[in-house]
Amino acid sequence: MRQALAAKGFKDINAFAKSYIELEGSLGNSLRFPSKEANDADRAAFRGKVIERGKDYGVTAVPDFNNEEEAGKFHNAIGRPEKADFYTVPEIAEVDGLKFDASEAEALRPAFHKAGITQRQFETLIRGVAEMRLGAAKERQGVVKANGEKIKTAWGEAAPTKTAQVAKWLELNKAPANLVASVKASQVDAESLFWLHGLMQGFGGETTEIAGQQGSRTTLTPSELWERVGEVERKINNLMPGDPEYQRLVEERIKLIERAGAS
Repeated sequence: MRQALAAKGFKDINAFAKSYIELEGSLGNSLRFPSKEANDADRAAFRGKVIERGKDYGVTAVPDFNNEEEAGKFHNAIGRPEKADFYTVPEIAEVDGLKFDASEAEALRPAFHKAGITQRQFETLIRGVAEMRLGAAKERQGVVKANGEKIKTAWGEAAPTKTAQVAKWLELNKAPANLVASVKASQVDAESLFWLHGLMQGFGGETTEIAGQQGSRTTLTPSELWERVGEVERKINNLMPGDPEYQRLVEERIKLIERAGAS
């Protein structure tokens, strides 16, 4: 007997008895996987035992995602806030003076909560959205700056005046409000603004109404024509003879006087 125990690594009968008791204990705590032939009830019972014993070790069952209640418990267990309003919006640093509108992140909370997004995932997604938005805003800022420089290069110090003339002409002719607003805010690209200014000049200047024209003339009363002559003369007085706008206004004044005299 002693030789048999020694062959198995046991010093004596007491050591063998202790090992046997420990083995019994471990077997009592072990879980046996159901066989391939096991029914749904046996599988569910096994699954319940695994979850129960593993709950203190971070074990969580993958739910039936078609079951809203099961899926909700699972998402909450892995880090989703209990309510959509409990998501914390991360602080987003400014980029060249541009700020991310946090209201967009707040508006996304319900959709992200429904999708089971955790707080950590929420922060990652919002930072990604913010990076995209700020990058696009910075790009637009660069385009606007380059556009402004192009207009100033072409028109010099007269750029604000000419831009305002185009806006006034568009308003006079009832152009779409968004186009007028874009011109006033310097959001129209340079080529389009140059084209609009050329079109305005072709129709007779900023005080010309396209809808009232027959051929190249507008249907205005003599008093209205003389009023416009006065407007043009006041503009001429504020310009130097070398200014390209000065010569255009002189020609416009002559045309207006001719039309007023013929009326």
